[in-house]
Amino acid sequence: MSATDFGAQKHSKLRPLWITLKIVLTLFLISAALVLAGGGYVLHRTGIGGAMWALAREQGLVWTAYVDPLTAKEMRQKALAGFADQLDAHSQYMPPVEEREFMEQINGSFGGVGVAFGARKGQAVALIVYPDSPAAKAGIKTGDVLLSAENHPIDAKNLIEELRNVRGPVGTTVHLTMARQGKELAPFAVKREQIDTPSVASTVIPADKSPTGKPVALIQLREFTNRTPEELGATLEKLFAGDTPPTSLIIDERRNPGGVLSSSVATAAFFLPTSATVVSSLGRGAADPRGDDANTQFWKAQAADYWSGPADMDPVQKTHGAVKGLVDSIPIAVLIDSSSASAAEIFAGALKDNNRAVIVGQNSFGKGSVQQIFPLGEDGAIKFTVSRYYTPSGKSIQALGVAPDIKAGDDDAALRESDLPRHLPAPKIDVHGRPVVAARATDPNADAMAQAELLMKVRSARASQLANLLEAKDATKKAIPGAKSDDDLPVPQDPFAVDSQAKPSDPFVKAALAALAAGKGKPGLLAPPPAGVADKGKAASATNEASKAAAIEMSLVDPKI
Repeated sequence: MSATDFGAQKHSKLRPLWITLKIVLTLFLISAALVLAGGGYVLHRTGIGGAMWALAREQGLVWTAYVDPLTAKEMRQKALAGFADQLDAHSQYMPPVEEREFMEQINGSFGGVGVAFGARKGQAVALIVYPDSPAAKAGIKTGDVLLSAENHPIDAKNLIEELRNVRGPVGTTVHLTMARQGKELAPFAVKREQIDTPSVASTVIPADKSPTGKPVALIQLREFTNRTPEELGATLEKLFAGDTPPTSLIIDERRNPGGVLSSSVATAAFFLPTSATVVSSLGRGAADPRGDDANTQFWKAQAADYWSGPADMDPVQKTHGAVKGLVDSIPIAVLIDSSSASAAEIFAGALKDNNRAVIVGQNSFGKGSVQQIFPLGEDGAIKFTVSRYYTPSGKSIQALGVAPDIKAGDDDAALRESDLPRHLPAPKIDVHGRPVVAARATDPNADAMAQAELLMKVRSARASQLANLLEAKDATKKAIPGAKSDDDLPVPQDPFAVDSQAKPSDPFVKAALAALAAGKGKPGLLAPPPAGVADKGKAASATNEASKAAAIEMSLVDPKI
């Protein structure tokens, strides 16, 4: 054997060891960063050092032996994805593109042209063209078919990925080729703008169609974005500032997948006194080896718990005083169904436990866990569960949901939180130490593979900013007998109008109107604060501001998909 061959063989044998050492060094540097960031307790966990060495060794094997070479970035991202997927159903690794799209959905705005596309008969059809959007100004209309973006043909079967070519930085231009009634149109050059998607819609049920004999306002909360409290304030002023305001209110949360925690708290604050508890969260408290209660928090209907901007910009306080006073006293009914999840359940649970509204409909979805987003720089972000939510009376939402006071409609849920693979189980006791009884049994023979496939589809849909589209699709499907597929559905016209099912003849609305006519939904006694969740005051609110702001609890599950 020549010296050259020996040297090459020696180098080949040492290469896996060198790669392993580099990975160990990288993990060590990450651990050091955790210590500096205040997370040093992680390093004191039993066996963590051995686990790090084992992980480094296994990554080194993949690096050197996998059939196709992987970059260091690919190794990191695949490891993160595999790690998150083995946690609960709502923990998730998000590559940079998915992280950006997720935050766009949370904020209720994005850089685009202002069209919601959907697949119809194998084509990408404009289902919603938002008023005053760049697309509307350019002449694109509802029902137009998207043929290509930047000369790239659009494949409707892979619409979620294809639509990423339509979005882009605000101020840039995208070239779209459209067809109308079978004829190709001249290319559109559309300048992208910030698109704000509405999360609140409203109407008034006239007195002659209400059993109360008086007008009833109906507000739909489609999701909880950062813009929802401001939109709700404007809606309330429009509905109640007139000479003959409605005398009662129906808040429709059906098909609401959730959203931002602070938005849900602020929305509840429109209807509750500042002393009322909205929700509490319990994480790894006294039983944790750290011996602290850093993740035990509560939120009240006070500005310090939902607002961090200037006091005069608080959306709740900005609402006209006379309107706020009227809203504080009128009877309220809240509609929920099996698709009402996470932040929607927090809102419904807060009004129910504080005796501020009568809850009408079906048991809600049962997504009562807190996810926190941890940015990872160029690797995107990882989102995982850090605690569970409890209603003001101390009841757990997780895997149980919120039960209605009055049942209405058909419970046609194909899926709930307790059916998801790897769902976080409900706690065995509530915050008062009382046993928790499951609201419904989980089928042990459920097809886990089908559920997992559904979950993947849902996550993909959420990341693509199609929440409004899914909502419109489901509402239209319920209103049209015999509509079995997307191809059977007409195109929705007005994204700011309430759904077609929000009518006095709808079983949910009909039951709510009857309850209001019977005197239900009037303000009552507030729920006492949960035992064991002490009021820590404004200082604690400031201390927990960062974690509260990061407690994004957007539901990634829509059973109707």
